[in-house]
Amino acid sequence: MRVFGEVVGEVRFTELRRRLPGISQKMLSATLRSLVVDGLIFRRVEDAVPPQVFYRLTDLGRSLKDPLTALWDWADDNALEVEANQSERQTAGGRPGHVRAGSRRSAEYSLSNVRNIAESMYLDGD
Repeated sequence: MRVFGEVVGEVRFTELRRRLPGISQKMLSATLRSLVVDGLIFRRVEDAVPPQVFYRLTDLGRSLKDPLTALWDWADDNALEVEANQSERQTAGGRPGHVRAGSRRSAEYSLSNVRNIAESMYLDGD
């Protein structure tokens, strides 16, 4: 079971990039912008050269801790069955209206980025 640690507070953009080695700067920036618009994180820019950008969870963002933990626990518990179903559908050639491997991978990558960013806002804890 994945358990979040304590809230870190503010995290610099560069620290988030360091914690998320598999994400491009462009994808991280886009995801963070989306989370700011949704009100899940707050962005603060310090006037310096170069500018320093900080992010922190809002109360709304912190309220997602328990629901996201439950969702990720469910995903961990059911991942093999979901992957088997996807493989079976792909082997059968799929049908119109069903997710193809390329778009599924893209969606999984985006969801993974959001998950990793959210986890990075908390101290590591298992």
